[in-house]
This record gives sequence, structure tokens and C-alpha cells, in this order.
Amino acid sequence: MSYLINGQAQDIPTAQERDSITFVPLAKVVETLGGYVTWNNAAKVVSIELGEKKADVEEGSKQVNVAGQVLSLPAEPFNESGMIWVPSSLFSDMLGCSVDISGSDVAISNS
Repeated sequence: MSYLINGQAQDIPTAQERDSITFVPLAKVVETLGGYVTWNNAAKVVSIELGEKKADVEEGSKQVNVAGQVLSLPAEPFNESGMIWVPSSLFSDMLGCSVDISGSDVAISNS
């Protein structure tokens, strides 16, 4: 799979499909979109800030805290190769991004 982030081709680890859900590496995508990521190793929580949007994603939990509101992902984020992978729907449903998955291509835009 290849990535277009805000219209620019990016070298990001290949998205993974599990049970018909496309997972992307959270920190790599957020940072490429111009956001910020912090990792709380003790709690296994990734805090992200993308423009006006803020969210806390916990490894192994479908529950995501988005600006004080608890929302649910279609599948649990997981840790692989030192990266937290999340369903791509986190970006469209919770962070207000445009996400288009076509075959082996992933396009995400926050503009």
C-alpha cells in the first residue's frame, strides 16, 4: 500500500488489513499530517493533537477519549514493531480527516 498524506506521497509503513479493517501506524500518520504525539508507557496511551482535535488512544482498547467524549473504534489498536496501529476510521470518524482507501492506496487529508 502507498500513502498520500495531504496530497503528497509519503514513506510510511504499509497499512495492514485485519478482519476487513485497514490499520495504519498512528504516530507516523499524525506527525505527517502536522500533529503531535506523546506516549505514556505506563498507561499504554497515545495522546494526539491534530489541529483543534485532541484524542487519547489506549493500546488494546476500542475506547478513545476525544475531547472528553468516549467513542468506540471498530477494532482494538495494537502494538507491532514499536508502533501503535489503529483502524483508519479513527482519522475520519474522530479526527475529521478525509480518508480514502482504494485497493492498495491510502489517502488521508486534514485540509
